[in-house]
Amino acid sequence: QDKLNAMVSQLKTDNRNVYLEVQGHTDSRGGPDMNAALGLRRAEAVRLFLYKQGVALNRIGTISYGESAPVADNHSADGRAANRRVVIVVLN
Repeated sequence: QDKLNAMVSQLKTDNRNVYLEVQGHTDSRGGPDMNAALGLRRAEAVRLFLYKQGVALNRIGTISYGESAPVADNHSADGRAANRRVVIVVLN
């Protein structure tokens, strides 16, 4: 949450003209449809947090990658934990 708060501060001052893509990711447990929905819920939760902190909704898009873009091996607990994440991409 500290990282999000720092990003919000920057977005409200220095970067007022950038847009964000909030990407939701999951591990491989569960089916593809369930993981797509879960990834979207994660992304939407971050979008709502950013909005409540003062970032305009029209500056924030969301997308779910579900289990399709892992950053670690899903065969270990640590790998699955790393894959359950939200990534925020700054777009100009």
